Amino acid sequence: MNHPSIVNAFKNALERESTKIYMSFKRENLFYKDSYYILIGNRTEVEEAITKLYKEVEEEKREFWRADHIDGLDTPFDTWCSGACICYNIQCGADIKCGSHWTHDEHNSLEELNAYISNIHAGYYPTYTVEYM
Repeated sequence: MNHPSIVNAFKNALERESTKIYMSFKRENLFYKDSYYILIGNRTEVEEAITKLYKEVEEEKREFWRADHIDGLDTPFDTWCSGACICYNIQCGADIKCGSHWTHDEHNSLEELNAYISNIHAGYYPTYTVEYM
Protein backbone atom coordinates (compact mmCIF):
# COMPACT_ATOMS: atom_id res chain seq x y z
CA MET A 1 0.00 0.00 0.00
CA ASN A 2 1.64 3.18 -1.20
CA HIS A 3 -0.79 5.70 0.28
CA PRO A 4 1.22 8.41 2.07
CA SER A 5 -0.67 7.97 5.36
CA ILE A 6 0.26 4.27 5.48
CA VAL A 7 3.86 4.83 4.38
CA ASN A 8 4.32 7.50 7.06
CA ALA A 9 2.64 5.37 9.71
CA PHE A 10 5.07 2.51 9.11
CA LYS A 11 8.01 4.92 9.08
CA ASN A 12 6.87 6.35 12.41
CA ALA A 13 6.32 2.85 13.81
CA LEU A 14 9.94 1.99 13.08
CA GLU A 15 11.00 5.03 15.11
CA ARG A 16 8.98 3.54 18.00
CA GLU A 17 10.75 0.24 17.31
CA SER A 18 7.48 -1.40 16.37
CA THR A 19 6.25 -3.26 13.31
CA LYS A 20 2.60 -2.40 14.02
CA ILE A 21 0.65 0.70 13.18
CA TYR A 22 -2.44 2.03 14.95
CA MET A 23 -4.60 4.33 12.84
CA SER A 24 -8.09 5.77 12.86
CA PHE A 25 -9.92 7.21 9.87
CA LYS A 26 -12.93 9.52 10.13
CA ARG A 27 -15.53 10.52 7.53
CA GLU A 28 -17.97 13.16 8.79
CA ASN A 29 -21.59 13.82 7.87
CA LEU A 30 -21.97 11.36 5.01
CA PHE A 31 -25.11 9.24 4.82
CA TYR A 32 -26.41 11.08 7.93
CA LYS A 33 -23.66 9.75 10.19
CA ASP A 34 -19.97 9.88 10.97
CA SER A 35 -17.97 6.80 10.03
CA TYR A 36 -14.78 5.60 11.66
CA TYR A 37 -12.43 2.87 10.48
CA ILE A 38 -9.78 1.46 12.77
CA LEU A 39 -6.63 -0.10 11.32
CA ILE A 40 -4.19 -2.08 13.45
CA GLY A 41 -1.46 -4.39 12.27
CA ASN A 42 1.88 -5.11 10.70
CA ARG A 43 2.51 -4.58 6.99
CA THR A 44 0.99 -7.91 5.90
CA GLU A 45 -2.11 -7.51 8.10
CA VAL A 46 -2.61 -3.94 6.88
CA GLU A 47 -2.32 -4.89 3.21
CA GLU A 48 -4.82 -7.72 3.70
CA ALA A 49 -7.25 -5.44 5.55
CA ILE A 50 -7.06 -2.75 2.87
CA THR A 51 -7.55 -5.27 0.05
CA LYS A 52 -10.55 -6.73 1.87
CA LEU A 53 -12.05 -3.26 2.42
CA TYR A 54 -11.69 -2.37 -1.27
CA LYS A 55 -13.50 -5.59 -2.23
CA GLU A 56 -16.31 -4.92 0.28
CA VAL A 57 -16.81 -1.35 -0.97
CA GLU A 58 -16.87 -2.47 -4.61
CA GLU A 59 -19.47 -5.11 -3.73
CA GLU A 60 -21.54 -2.54 -1.87
CA LYS A 61 -21.39 -0.19 -4.86
CA ARG A 62 -22.85 -2.88 -7.13
CA GLU A 63 -25.80 -3.36 -4.76
CA PHE A 64 -26.31 0.26 -3.71
CA TRP A 65 -29.80 1.54 -4.50
CA ARG A 66 -28.92 5.26 -4.58
CA ALA A 67 -26.73 5.59 -7.66
CA ASP A 68 -26.64 9.37 -7.25
CA HIS A 69 -24.72 8.91 -3.99
CA ILE A 70 -22.46 6.06 -5.03
CA ASP A 71 -19.36 8.27 -4.78
CA GLY A 72 -19.96 8.40 -1.03
CA LEU A 73 -19.13 4.71 -0.84
CA ASP A 74 -15.38 4.83 -0.59
CA THR A 75 -12.38 3.80 1.45
CA PRO A 76 -10.11 6.09 3.43
CA PHE A 77 -7.60 5.75 0.60
CA ASP A 78 -9.84 6.94 -2.25
CA THR A 79 -9.01 10.43 -3.48
CA TRP A 80 -9.99 12.85 -6.24
CA CYS A 81 -8.86 16.26 -7.41
CA SER A 82 -10.88 18.77 -5.40
CA GLY A 83 -9.08 21.85 -6.69
CA ALA A 84 -7.14 22.34 -3.45
CA CYS A 85 -3.98 21.68 -5.43
CA ILE A 86 -4.73 24.77 -7.51
CA CYS A 87 -5.38 26.90 -4.42
CA TYR A 88 -2.12 25.82 -2.79
CA ASN A 89 -0.15 25.78 -6.07
CA ILE A 90 0.77 22.10 -5.82
CA GLN A 91 0.30 19.34 -8.34
CA CYS A 92 -2.03 16.38 -7.78
CA GLY A 93 -0.17 13.11 -8.01
CA ALA A 94 -0.91 10.43 -10.57
CA ASP A 95 -2.45 8.10 -7.97
CA ILE A 96 -3.06 10.16 -4.83
CA LYS A 97 -5.17 13.27 -5.45
CA CYS A 98 -5.78 16.32 -3.25
CA GLY A 99 -9.35 15.53 -2.09
CA SER A 100 -10.85 12.87 0.18
CA HIS A 101 -13.89 12.40 2.41
CA TRP A 102 -11.60 10.98 5.10
CA THR A 103 -9.14 12.31 7.66
CA HIS A 104 -6.70 10.06 9.46
CA ASP A 105 -4.83 9.98 12.75
CA GLU A 106 -1.88 7.88 13.82
CA HIS A 107 -1.72 6.58 17.36
CA ASN A 108 1.46 5.54 19.16
CA SER A 109 -0.01 2.52 20.92
CA LEU A 110 -3.08 0.37 21.26
CA GLU A 111 -3.85 2.10 24.55
CA GLU A 112 -3.79 5.52 22.88
CA LEU A 113 -6.03 4.24 20.08
CA ASN A 114 -8.49 2.71 22.56
CA ALA A 115 -8.63 6.02 24.45
CA TYR A 116 -9.45 7.77 21.17
CA ILE A 117 -12.20 5.25 20.39
CA SER A 118 -13.72 5.56 23.86
CA ASN A 119 -14.02 9.34 23.35
CA ILE A 120 -15.86 9.15 20.03
CA HIS A 121 -19.31 10.72 20.18
CA ALA A 122 -21.98 11.69 17.69
CA GLY A 123 -21.27 14.78 15.61
CA TYR A 124 -23.77 16.79 13.59
CA TYR A 125 -25.95 13.73 13.04
CA PRO A 126 -26.90 11.59 16.03
CA THR A 127 -25.34 8.36 14.74
CA TYR A 128 -21.87 7.06 14.00
CA THR A 129 -20.23 3.74 13.23
CA VAL A 130 -16.87 2.37 14.28
CA GLU A 131 -15.59 -0.49 12.16
CA TYR A 132 -12.34 -2.41 12.38
CA MET A 133 -10.63 -3.03 9.07
